[in-house]
Amino acid sequence: MIRFYSLLILLIVLIFCEVSYGAVVYPLDKNTTLKNTKGDFRIVSLAPSITEILYFLGVIENVVGVTRYDDYPEIVKTKEIVGGYLDIDAEKIVRLKPDVVLCEPNSGIKGSIEVIEKNGIPVYVVNIKSIEDILFAVEELGELLNHCESARSVNQDGLNRFLRIQRFYKTAIEKRGLIVLNENPLMIAGNSSFVGELLILSGIENSYKGNQKYPVLDAEMLYKMDVDIVINVSESVMSGVEVEKRNSLTTLKPLLKGSVSIYNVSNPIFIRPSPRFIEALEYLCSVTTGNYCY
Repeated sequence: MIRFYSLLILLIVLIFCEVSYGAVVYPLDKNTTLKNTKGDFRIVSLAPSITEILYFLGVIENVVGVTRYDDYPEIVKTKEIVGGYLDIDAEKIVRLKPDVVLCEPNSGIKGSIEVIEKNGIPVYVVNIKSIEDILFAVEELGELLNHCESARSVNQDGLNRFLRIQRFYKTAIEKRGLIVLNENPLMIAGNSSFVGELLILSGIENSYKGNQKYPVLDAEMLYKMDVDIVINVSESVMSGVEVEKRNSLTTLKPLLKGSVSIYNVSNPIFIRPSPRFIEALEYLCSVTTGNYCY
C-alpha cells in the first residue's frame, strides 16, 4: 500500500508541479544539443518501450526507424527496421538522416552507436528500470521533443486510471502470486524488478521473498511457496507455442500447494516498461477483484 501511494504522489507532482526530472533520459555525449528546433524531429527508436512512449506522446509519425521487435502500435510495422537488440545497422540509421536516436543502455551496440555519433547524429539514452522511471521518461522525452503538454496528458490519463483501480481494490481478496518470465528454467519476477512492482501495486503479495530481481526456481523451492495466482508472460506464451510443445506450467501445477489459478498472458504489457504498464495493473485488478477494471 505504501508503494501505491508513493506512485500516486509522484503522478500528481509530475502533472501539477514544476519538478526537476529524474534524469532518466540523457545524451550520450554531454555536449549534445538537438539541431532541430521546430519539433518535427526524425527519430530512430532502438527499443520497443521507447517506441511506445513516442506513440503516447503523439510523435509516432516522426519515427523513421525501429527494431524488429517493435509491434505496437500497428503503424510501426510500416517503419524501417534497423536491427535488433545487438545487431544494429548503423549505416542504415545514418542513411535515414534522423535528428536523434533513442536507445536503452546497451553495451552490446556500443560500436554501432559510436558510428552513429561520428556522423553527427545525437544519441540519447532512455534508462527505464521502474514504473517511476516510465513517468519521468514520458516527461523528459516530452521536453526533449517539444511535446510537454502531451507528456502531461499521458501521465494525467495514467493518474485517472490509477485512481479508478484503487476503488476496485476495496473488494479485493488478499492473494499471493508469481509472475513467470521463463518456463524452462523457471524464472520469476522479484519485488525489485519492474515486473515485480506490478504485483505490489496490484495488491498481490509476491510469493517469492528473496532479494533477486529475476530468481530461477527449482521444484523444491516452488513447493515451499504459498501461491494463489501465477501470471505466465514467458516467451513461449508470447510466441504462441502450443502447450504440448513446451515445458508448460501445467506440468508444474502439481508442485504447487492448494488451488492455483494460472493465467497465460501473451500481451507484452507486463515486460515492456512503457505507459501501457497501467493496462497490466488493470488486468491484475480484474484478476484479484473479479471486476472489469478497465
